[in-house]
Amino acid sequence: MNRLQDGNINLGFPGSAIYVINPKTLAVDYTFKLNDDINFNYVGNGVGYVMTNNGFSRIKF
Repeated sequence: MNRLQDGNINLGFPGSAIYVINPKTLAVDYTFKLNDDINFNYVGNGVGYVMTNNGFSRIKF
């Protein structure tokens, strides 16, 4: 669990999902269910990055 740039909380469970939680309402804003072999990093404000051996891709939600 860690705090994101946009103030939300990032809560991840290996093998399950990543949840982005609004700290004021405790509502889940985003849920990311990805394969374990995908290196995904959500940075906040609806933006995340997928890292691969060839570089990275930006994803806007």
